[in-house]
Amino acid sequence: MYIEHNYGEDPPASDVGTLEFPGLKLVGFFWVVGMTHVNTINFPCLEKAGTLNIGFLPLLRSINVPKLKDIGSLHLMTLPSLKTFSFSAGRQNMGGLEIYNTSLESIGGLTSRKTSILEIHQNKNLNTLSFPFMTVITLNNLGLAQIRMRNNSDNFFLDLPRLKGIQGRMTLSGLAAVNIPELTYIDKELNIGAIDYPEFYLDHRCSNCFPTTLTNFTAPKLTRVSGSINFDSSPALTNISFPTLRSVGGISMNNTAAVDFPNGISMPLLKQVCNVQIIGTTAPNCTSFDDLRDRGVAMESYFCGSNQADPMPATSPSCADLIKTWSEVLLVYCDGTLLARCIYGYTLSKGSEIKIAFLIAAVALAFWYVWRRWYAAKAHAVANRDPISI
Repeated sequence: MYIEHNYGEDPPASDVGTLEFPGLKLVGFFWVVGMTHVNTINFPCLEKAGTLNIGFLPLLRSINVPKLKDIGSLHLMTLPSLKTFSFSAGRQNMGGLEIYNTSLESIGGLTSRKTSILEIHQNKNLNTLSFPFMTVITLNNLGLAQIRMRNNSDNFFLDLPRLKGIQGRMTLSGLAAVNIPELTYIDKELNIGAIDYPEFYLDHRCSNCFPTTLTNFTAPKLTRVSGSINFDSSPALTNISFPTLRSVGGISMNNTAAVDFPNGISMPLLKQVCNVQIIGTTAPNCTSFDDLRDRGVAMESYFCGSNQADPMPATSPSCADLIKTWSEVLLVYCDGTLLARCIYGYTLSKGSEIKIAFLIAAVALAFWYVWRRWYAAKAHAVANRDPISI
C-alpha cells in the first residue's frame, strides 16, 4: 500500500491531519511519505507487517501501533516533529529497525530477542536506546547483519545487556556510552569512531562518520572478532579493554587517545591477529603491541608509531577478499527499501558469499584467458603476417 505526496510541494486539498486505518490487521508493504499536513497515524488493529515505511512527514507527532507484534522491517525517516514512539503489545518479532533524522527522545517497548539490522542515525534528541531482551543480530535472507549507530545525541547511551553475538558488523560513532557485557563474538568488523566506508542505503551515504565521544570502551566477554577492530578519531577515548579477546583479524587505531596512555589499551589474552597498525599523535605507547609482535601473535604487517612517521603499507587484499567485498556491496545495494524487490523471493544461504566469489572468479579467469589468447595470436600475426585466429 502506497500513500505518497512529493515532499516540498504544495499539499493537495485532501490532505488531513490524521490517517486512520481502523480495520487493518495485516499488511505486506506499507508506505506513507510526503504528506505535509499529517500529524497522527493510527493503526489500532495492525498486528503484522512485512515492511512499514513512514517518512518525510514534517508535522507528524504520533504513530500508534498498540497491537503490532510482528514486523519484517520498520523505517522511520525524516520526521522532525516526532518525539516519542513506543511498542505496547508485549513481545515482538522484528527483522530490522531504521530510524533516521527524527526528534525522538525515546523509543519504548523494544522487546525483540533477535533482529538483523539496527540503523539509528541523526536523532539529535535521542539519549538512550535499550534492547533489554536482544540476544543476537542474525543474518537476514540477504546475508546481512549489522548494528550501526551514528550522530545521535552527544549523550547517547546504547544498552544491549543480553546481546551475545553479531553475525555481521558493529559500527558505533557519535555516542557517549555502550553496554555490551555478554557479547562474545562478532563475525565481521567492530568499528568505533570515524570509520570511512561506502554506504548504499538511500540518502544515508557517509564518507566520514562523526567521531565518538566515548571515554571508555569495554567488551568483557568478547573472545573473537573475525574481521578487524578499528578505532578512528575518538579523541575522548582513553580506555579500551578486551580482557578475554583471543582472536581478531586485524587491529587499527588512529587518532584515538588511548594509544598515548601507558595503560590505555588492554588485550591480555590475545593469541592471534594478522595485521596491526597503531598511529598516535606523537609517541604512542607500543609496549603491549610490541609484545604481540615479539611473541609472533601479529603474523603479517605491523606498525606502531606517531602520525609523523610513514606506516608500513597495508597488506594488499587477496582476490577472494575483493570479490567477497563486492558481493557484499551488491547485497547491501539490493537491500535498500526501494530496491529490495529486485531479488524479492530469492533466499540466499549462509554460504552464498563463497558461491558468488567462486562464480565471479571463474568469469574473471575466463575473460583473462580469452584476452591472453587473443593478444598472443595478434602478436604472432604481426610478426608472421598470418591471419589472426584463436
